[in-house]
Formats: sequence, structure tokens, C-alpha cells
Amino acid sequence: IFNTWSKSINVTITAATNKKQHTISFIEPMQVYNYTVIYYDMYSYSIVAEDGSNPYPMKNPTTEFGNNGAYTLFVQPSASDPNKVVVTNHIDVLPNSVPMLWQAPQYIVMTAGEVMFSITGLEFAYSQAPTSMKSVLQAAWLLTVAFGNLIVVIVAEARFIPNQAAEFFFFAGLSAVIFVIFVVMSHFYKYVQNDKVEKEMSDTVGLINGESNYATDEENPNTVKNEL
Repeated sequence: IFNTWSKSINVTITAATNKKQHTISFIEPMQVYNYTVIYYDMYSYSIVAEDGSNPYPMKNPTTEFGNNGAYTLFVQPSASDPNKVVVTNHIDVLPNSVPMLWQAPQYIVMTAGEVMFSITGLEFAYSQAPTSMKSVLQAAWLLTVAFGNLIVVIVAEARFIPNQAAEFFFFAGLSAVIFVIFVVMSHFYKYVQNDKVEKEMSDTVGLINGESNYATDEENPNTVKNEL
């Protein structure tokens, strides 16, 4: 609230839904009151001068404050009567026109894709690598993720695409191209069946489920017991 009138004023803002009031007291002439956080609603307001008079002749004035918007109320003297004021609502920051809940489906799809892609990729790098290079190929897989993040940073920070929506479509198109390349490569790929790796993975799953694929000393007939 910016008071350009010659007198101090008290401003009371009342929400139309729950009738909650916000009172800003003693705003001196040519003084700006700091921003007050209020909820999205239609608000009515009243202005009272320091002498108790009502300098705003309009009856039941209302204004709407949008979600996540920033507004400044200018209280200025009337051109026809210096004892009256005129209130102008100036929008500093436009309110949100799209609900934030629309982000939820995007995050759900992105999270599901990340989980399925990362887990299967790491498993593929582990199962198809030679025994002596399993850690190296898993690190190479994570390195490709780092390079992908680096491309995003370079494109975003260099401002090659000024429109952010077009930038997102660029990344989506780039992902589609990579998807097609992966489909072609997977069609011609010869899967390596490693029995040792399969056994290790089966044992790991068994241990997670509380089972064991290893024979105990009692179950193993080849075990030699030494008795004193």
C-alpha cells in the first residue's frame, strides 16, 4: 500500500469467503507499507483517516487478489476534492493462471520413467559386461547420465532457445531421437547369456526374500567334518 495522501490512514482488508480481516494501521503520507501475505480471494477494503473520517466515498469497494500475484494499492488524493482519496490497484506480478496441481502428472510420469530406465540400464550394464569390467561399465552408464545433464545445463544457460516452451520441446524431441536409436540398436543386439551372473542375481533375490540358494554343511554331501 502506497499512501500519497496528505494524512495518515488505516486500511482494513476483509476476505469475502471467510471474513478474515487484515488491518494496516498508521500509514504515513508518502509512505509505502511492506507486502502482506493474503490468500486468493475477493476482498473488500475500507480506509479511515487519522481523524476518524472516511475519505473514500465509494460504497463497498472490492478487488480481487489472484493466486501468487503481487499487488500495490495506491491511495492518492482526488482531483475534485482534496479531502477524498482515489484507490488504484496496480498489478506488480501477474497471478498464476494455471493451477500448480497440473505439475503432479508430469512429475509422476518423469519419476516412473526414471525408475524404470535407470534400474534396467544398470542391470543391463552389469549383466552384459565381462566379469573384470562390471564396475567400469556401470560407471560408464552413470557417466552418460552426467553428459545428459551437462547438455541440459549448456542449452539452458547459453540461452540458445529464448522461448522456454520451445526449449522443453527441444529436449522432448532429442529424447525421441535417442529412443529411436535405442530401438534400432536393440533390434540388432545379441544378448549375452551369462550363467554366473544369472546365478548371482538369483542368489541376491533369494537373500532379499529371506531365502538362500546355498547349501548348508548338513545339506552338502561333499562336506567333510573333522571330529576330535
